[in-house]
Amino acid sequence: MAIPNFQMLMLPVLGASANGEVKISDVVGLLANQLGLTESELSELLPSGKQTTFANRVNWAKSYLGKAGLINLTRRGHFVISDRGRAVLASPPPTINIKFLETFPEFKLFREASDQPSDIAPASVANLKDLTPDEIIRSAHAELDQSLSAELLAKVLAGAARLL
Repeated sequence: MAIPNFQMLMLPVLGASANGEVKISDVVGLLANQLGLTESELSELLPSGKQTTFANRVNWAKSYLGKAGLINLTRRGHFVISDRGRAVLASPPPTINIKFLETFPEFKLFREASDQPSDIAPASVANLKDLTPDEIIRSAHAELDQSLSAELLAKVLAGAARLL
């Protein structure tokens, strides 16, 4: 099984807090076991080498749930389900994703505040919808790096051609 994207982890993260306060690192372990992730998948690191991809995605899921008011942060690394979150779990949707979270005014305000004009082509945005913000930034960085490399190579080749 591939590591699920952060949206696919939202409902399981919410469910993990249904019985009271939980520690995010415990949720990461619990969900890894529930999903049957392999050691290889669990040890896959972000390019920074400071966090695993799976833990990063669980943390982003938790963050987005908090922005929608489905969980409350209680202290560093800990959270608890809110009354709103309990209501969602009482009649759970098939999945919790960004579209679902946008039904909550607090989440809409969060998204509107973070929306900035972008030069990203609409086709690119559709391909990025399942990525965490960190993954989007890395993808954009790689695209810029590739574009700049191609531009630099073209200039070097053009300069070399003039010398011949």
